Amino acid sequence: RVIPVQMARNPDFEKGNILSILCAREQVTGDFCIMNADHVFSRLILEKVFQPVGRITAVCDFDRPLGDDDMKIIRKPDGTLARMEKTLEPYDGGYIGITLVPKEKAAVYWAGARQVRQRLGEGASVEKVLNLLAEQGEPIDILDVSGDVWFEVDTEEDLAVAEEKIRKMEI
Repeated sequence: RVIPVQMARNPDFEKGNILSILCAREQVTGDFCIMNADHVFSRLILEKVFQPVGRITAVCDFDRPLGDDDMKIIRKPDGTLARMEKTLEPYDGGYIGITLVPKEKAAVYWAGARQVRQRLGEGASVEKVLNLLAEQGEPIDILDVSGDVWFEVDTEEDLAVAEEKIRKMEI
């Protein structure tokens, strides 16, 4: 299955990724997926991610130890997202850097992104959009991909580990 991808360039990418997502706004007309560019995902995760969703959805896992640099989540009693932050204590699981937005919820997401930029400035992260929407009562579903393979590449050491894992992955 071929999934169309469009690139949008943010000349101010060093300021914050909220600006990057807002740069892409005019090109987005249907369902969309926001993915961290420094994460590598298995085919199994991508097969789950590229299924239709009815509400804005954060992709998370619940089966790995989380470190200081991992985005932690806490859920509401109904299982939807309450909040995500790297510093959350206690927490339920970890966000893996993918947000799914169905076309029917795109206007809600974009309004949230504009509000985050206004409130938190150009240095804000896109994850703050999910926090804002959850605070405003928008249900943010969670897609659990526990048990599936993904990893982040931030350093030369991460790259070496990633290359070894990719060689072993079924592609």
